[in-house]
Amino acid sequence: MLGGVLWMASWYANSLTEDGTQQALGLTERQLRLLLIPALVLMLAGVWAILRRYRHVTGGLASAGAALAAAGLVTMIAGNALEYALSGGALRNEGEGIFVAGALIALLGHLALGGALVRVRLPPSWSPLPLALGAVCFLGSLVLVPFLGLGWVLWGFVLTASEQEPAVEDGT
Repeated sequence: MLGGVLWMASWYANSLTEDGTQQALGLTERQLRLLLIPALVLMLAGVWAILRRYRHVTGGLASAGAALAAAGLVTMIAGNALEYALSGGALRNEGEGIFVAGALIALLGHLALGGALVRVRLPPSWSPLPLALGAVCFLGSLVLVPFLGLGWVLWGFVLTASEQEPAVEDGT
């Protein structure tokens, strides 16, 4: 959840910089974009925490989704670092292209992982709604980037609201 909140806050503050001509909260556009890296690292940790907690009931779809989401998030980190940290903006187009490619890969992974989570019916009876809304937010991030963070907040809410583990279906 923290990664999602940091993601949304960074994009909101970045929108106040008016294309890099002003500072927001005492930070430049470049510094605000660098805040996306810790947000992405927290989301990456969240992907693996979800998989670790629910792997015994979600099967191969969740593992494949988590691997795709992780690969996408790492690619986004690399693109953002190239665009703002390493080149100081000199490689903006290349970094942006890598970031967008990573976002598309992460989107596919999040949708696969979310589908696996909804399919196993996590313990709270209301959990499919926020999980599905989280998946819609991931799709919405194609249009409005901060939705990725909202999706993670919704997923985190569901996954932390349940203390009990889902039952393993025996198939008989």
